[in-house]
Amino acid sequence: MQMEYVKIIIASSKTNEALDDIKSMIAEDNQGKDLYVIGATSSGKSSLINTYLKHFSNQTKKLITTSPLPGIVTGK
Repeated sequence: MQMEYVKIIIASSKTNEALDDIKSMIAEDNQGKDLYVIGATSSGKSSLINTYLKHFSNQTKKLITTSPLPGIVTGK
């Protein structure tokens, strides 16, 4: 299986940098496709997803569990 990237966005959950770019990419470019958030361990991937959910209609109000310790994210 070969993966092809469409767009790379550098974003920040602390400054909300590029949240609008992420929203636009999901709405325009990613219809029906998988979306991957990639980064090093404890780099803030889950925090970025939670920040996105807080800013753009998270109707369930559920967020990803995060911790300052590595390996804690469960997604429950």
